[in-house]
Amino acid sequence: MQYVEDGFDDAMAVMDLPKKYRKRLGSNNMIKRLNEESRRRERVIRVSPNDASPLRLIGALLAETSEEWQGGRARTLR
Repeated sequence: MQYVEDGFDDAMAVMDLPKKYRKRLGSNNMIKRLNEESRRRERVIRVSPNDASPLRLIGALLAETSEEWQGGRARTLR
């Protein structure tokens, strides 16, 4: 029980955000979709020219998603 009490404030931090953000952050569906989309894009490339290439790809995907999320547009991956 002590473990639950210690982590309660961290778990409830999302409640300090505006309601429109809480709805999106209430589940991990967004994270699952991002992982799925990064795998899909990575499969298209198949061979990376260097180690930094996959990181740039994932960074670009996250930046694109962040811009759309901040702009208020609904994000549908695929």
